[in-house]
Amino acid sequence: MRAIGIRRFGGVDALEAMDLPKPEPGPGEVRVKVAFAGVKPTDAHVRAGAFVDNHASGRSFPFVLGYEGVGHVDAAGTGVDGLDAGRRVAWCGHGGSYAEFQIVPAWRLADIPEGLALDIACALQLDGLMAHALVTSAFPVRDGDRLLVQSGGGALAAMVVQSAVQRGAHVIAVAHGASEAAALRRAGAGHVVVAADDQIVRELMLLSDGKGYDAVINCDGGKTLETSLRCARRRGVVLLPGGGRQPTAPLKPELLGASGSVYLTYVHLPDYLQDAHEIRWRTGEVFAAVEAGRLDVQVGRIMPLSAAREAHLALAAEVYGGTLLLKP
Repeated sequence: MRAIGIRRFGGVDALEAMDLPKPEPGPGEVRVKVAFAGVKPTDAHVRAGAFVDNHASGRSFPFVLGYEGVGHVDAAGTGVDGLDAGRRVAWCGHGGSYAEFQIVPAWRLADIPEGLALDIACALQLDGLMAHALVTSAFPVRDGDRLLVQSGGGALAAMVVQSAVQRGAHVIAVAHGASEAAALRRAGAGHVVVAADDQIVRELMLLSDGKGYDAVINCDGGKTLETSLRCARRRGVVLLPGGGRQPTAPLKPELLGASGSVYLTYVHLPDYLQDAHEIRWRTGEVFAAVEAGRLDVQVGRIMPLSAAREAHLALAAEVYGGTLLLKP
């Protein structure tokens, strides 16, 4: 079985083509023939060793990268019912999708509607489910809420903007360049500010009539967290989606008080996909939104599995213009 994995943490040169035995499903597991695997900042962070505790704990080298995928059921272990060979399924949060086959716990799998293309279904896994978790659970958006969305260069911010606008929020967005700004406007942002502006906090506060934002969703991470805290209203909420473009620096709790007793939450997606019911509910709503034309997702590039290094370079350079996928 062809796969892409790592034997050590490092840069893109740590990615290695591997020839591994075809895995066999155990009890409660399914072997899936992978059709597409998503390439996300989480993959790069894991490759570099930044998220060892969250994503690689208990795993020994070598291991296969990739935390979202779609494909067809190939075989099922004992105790698995209703997942016949050939069934189209999607999953995320379980490592190993940079391969021809992956073993996935059956409870993590969600059915893909027949009318939905597999590449689109893959692009909706980590980003689509995170956007859904953010606006329905982490901060249940209500009609009239004022939101600030800071983009991190990928597809997540546009999905968050679309989802929040559909729930009646007034959304201001921060972009890193002209093409990203255009994408956020298409997603429904009422105003887009380019991050290069030296007066960005002042401009964002003026756009909120000086009151600040009910919620700030920071898809970027890194030093932009300071902007988030300064723009949230008193007792507002700042949300950091897990797996952002930049690891977030340590934060002194006193800063939350100085910012107006702001609430800060790091949204770790597995905590919002706790069981089969929650996975299928979120996935079903996201898939239905795409089929109904309420949610638009763009696949930027589809590359062969053998081009994983090139894919990670494109991810770092943000030159792919949408979700980036590998095809085994």
